[in-house]
Amino acid sequence: MRKIFLRIFAHYFTNLAIFGMLFAIYSLHSYYSNLLREETFAVLKFLFLSYLIFGIPYYFLRFRFFTTEVNYRKDKLVVLRDFIFRKNRSPEIRAAARTAALSFLVKFFFLPLMLNFFFSHAQSFLASWKGMDIHQSFFSFFWQSGYHLIFNLIFIIDTVVFAFAYAFEFRFLRNNIKSVDPFVSGWVVALICYPPFNSAADNFIPLLKNSAWLTDGYFFDFLKIGILVAFGVYVWATIALGFKASNLTNRGIVSRGPYRFVRHPAYIAKNFAWWFEFLPFLNPTLFLSLLAWNAIYILRAFTEERHLRADPDYREYQKKVRWRFIPRVI
Repeated sequence: MRKIFLRIFAHYFTNLAIFGMLFAIYSLHSYYSNLLREETFAVLKFLFLSYLIFGIPYYFLRFRFFTTEVNYRKDKLVVLRDFIFRKNRSPEIRAAARTAALSFLVKFFFLPLMLNFFFSHAQSFLASWKGMDIHQSFFSFFWQSGYHLIFNLIFIIDTVVFAFAYAFEFRFLRNNIKSVDPFVSGWVVALICYPPFNSAADNFIPLLKNSAWLTDGYFFDFLKIGILVAFGVYVWATIALGFKASNLTNRGIVSRGPYRFVRHPAYIAKNFAWWFEFLPFLNPTLFLSLLAWNAIYILRAFTEERHLRADPDYREYQKKVRWRFIPRVI
C-alpha cells in the first residue's frame, strides 16, 4: 500500500505542476490572453480545479484497482522519469519518452484552440437561433437562418469531439496515444493550418473574398448546399474518430464511417467545401491560393501516412482501403 500511495502522490503533484504551468501560460502570456475567449479560460480553469480536487481519488482508484505493473511502467510520467532521472536511454525508453513529451505538447497546443472554436461557433449558432423567423416560407427561413444553424452546428460537434479527446485520455476510452508524429515536416504542415501560424501563411496564400461574380441563382444555391454536404462529410469523419480524434497522433486505427471508403475523408471534404465557398469570388490570386492550401492538405495526408505506417494495423488498413481521397479515383 505504501508503494501505491507513493505513486499516487508522485503522479498527482507532477501533473499538478505541469498543468499549473500550462494554465499559467494560458493566463499570463500575451498571445493567449489576446487569443482565448473568456469561456475558454473558464473551461481551462474548471479542468485545472477539477484535477486539483479529484486527482488523488482518481489516482487511488487507478493504481489500486485498474493498473498492472506492466501498464504502470508504460505510463507517460513513469517513462519520462526513467528517461530523465534514472538515465535509462535504451531505444525503447527513448522512443516512449519522446512520445510522452510530444503528446503533452499536442494537447497544450490544440485543446485551447478547439475550445475557442467551439465557443465561437456556439455563439454564432445562438445568434442565428435567436434571429430566426419561423413564420417565413421554408426557403426564406433556410437561407436566412437554417443554413447558418446547420453550418455552425457541424463545427460545434466537430470541435467538442476534438476538445474532449484532447482533454481526456483513458484506457477505458481506448484513446491512449500510441505515438506522435516524430518528423518536423509533419508538424509544420499540420500547425500551419492553425493559429497563429495560419495567420502568417495567409500573408502569402490569402483566401480573400473580394468582388463576387456570382451572388444568386440556382448555381449559387447549389454551391452553398455543396458547402454543407462537404462539411457534413467532414463532421461524419470526426464522429467516426470519436475519442481518438486528434492531430499528429496515432490513437488506434479507425476504419468505420467514411474511413471505410477513403483514408482522408476530412481533408478532401474540407477542400471541396473551400472550392464551393470561394468559387463565386474566384480570381487568379484566389485560384492559386486555393491550390496552395490543397497542396498543404495533400502534404498533411502524406506526412500522416508516413507516421502511421509504423503501425502494422495501419498497413493492413491501407491494403483494405486503397484510396486516399476519392474512391476509385485517387
